[in-house]
Amino acid sequence: MPLRRPSLLLRGLLAAALPSTLAACDDGSAEHEHDDHGHDDHGHAPELDAYEAGGITKASDDGLFMVRLVSSPEPPAKGLNTWTLEVMRHDDMAMIEQAVITVEPWMPAHEHGSDSEATVEDMGQGMYVADPVELQMRGTWDTTITIEHEDMTDEVHFVFAVE
Repeated sequence: MPLRRPSLLLRGLLAAALPSTLAACDDGSAEHEHDDHGHDDHGHAPELDAYEAGGITKASDDGLFMVRLVSSPEPPAKGLNTWTLEVMRHDDMAMIEQAVITVEPWMPAHEHGSDSEATVEDMGQGMYVADPVELQMRGTWDTTITIEHEDMTDEVHFVFAVE
């Protein structure tokens, strides 16, 4: 059966509905809700982090912690990575010891995580080692690191383009 062009009435209804549909997608505010993987309500991934030689330091989402990530290999690469995490309180930069830390890689473009789960070992004096952090494909990875310490819980997202 051949495809038919929409009737004038249908085209008119679609044209009338389109502006209100587009307006519903953009509330005009600069701030959007984020899902569990840091994507806003329109599915946009966060900006890429610039990994410099020797690591990268970022504040956690709610500003409770500062986390320095050093990857082996540098920068994070396709395959198995070992990450050293240095965790400090944001307000006084005191090292955080005996925290519970999880590492969850996520590939937004493919909507999947890693094939393996990283084990995080407390090395003492605010240092933790996550191994293996598996980034099995090339592309953008948004890794959520969750830190639980005493009565505080916060997350930091490290976003890398893996070659």
